[in-house]
Amino acid sequence: MIGLSGSKELFVIQSLQAATRERDYSLQSLASGRRARLAPAELVLATQLQTQVDSIEQAIDNVESAENLSQVAQGSLQQAQDNIREARRLAVAAANTGVYDVEAREALQAQVQAGVQAAERFMQSAALNNGQFQIGPDPGQAIPAILTDPASVTTPLQGITVLTEQGSYNAMQATDAARVEISRQSARIGSLQADTLRPAARSLRIRQEALMRSHSTIADTDFARETTRYIQKKILVESGITVISRAVIARQRALATLP
Repeated sequence: MIGLSGSKELFVIQSLQAATRERDYSLQSLASGRRARLAPAELVLATQLQTQVDSIEQAIDNVESAENLSQVAQGSLQQAQDNIREARRLAVAAANTGVYDVEAREALQAQVQAGVQAAERFMQSAALNNGQFQIGPDPGQAIPAILTDPASVTTPLQGITVLTEQGSYNAMQATDAARVEISRQSARIGSLQADTLRPAARSLRIRQEALMRSHSTIADTDFARETTRYIQKKILVESGITVISRAVIARQRALATLP
């Protein structure tokens, strides 16, 4: 190339290629918000951090799902409680044998039985299959997924009758026992929510935010720094192109003077 010696020509071309690559890397980093190139150690660390962030995100979803299920269970328990409370009221009414005759008590019995069956259905809907809630991103961070125990509520209600005065008294005691057990289970769910699930979610979010900041420090673009670098490389590219263009023009002019 006329105007440049062979070594200078090679140097200019190599410098132009390098500057072009660096300019493109900077432009890519600015466009994506993520550094286009990471050192091997940085890439390994960034990947590890992102894996932890993703795992914690799933753990947060798990905790939120567990809390949603617990809220559904609370609602079912409350509905069961309402049905049992109504059954107790009917038992008190049926005990008033001076007013209610046999036919009337049979009607009350049918209502009591319907209420108990509804309560049993709600208790079953509040129950979960045997399993666990995975509330963390690592092994060993699980708790039993036991929200309710339907049998402990429904067993005292089996066979209750208000057809007799004594049966009505027994029904009152059975419904009282069932209501106490429902209250106990409801309190256990409330404790699970307040003492385990919500604190776990808060702790996971704090940890996730810290990891995301660390990942951002490594992988995200420093826009001020990258903009400066882009401008520098852009100037070098333009300068290299200018040098080569001038050399080409000089060579063309020299060739034009040849006979």
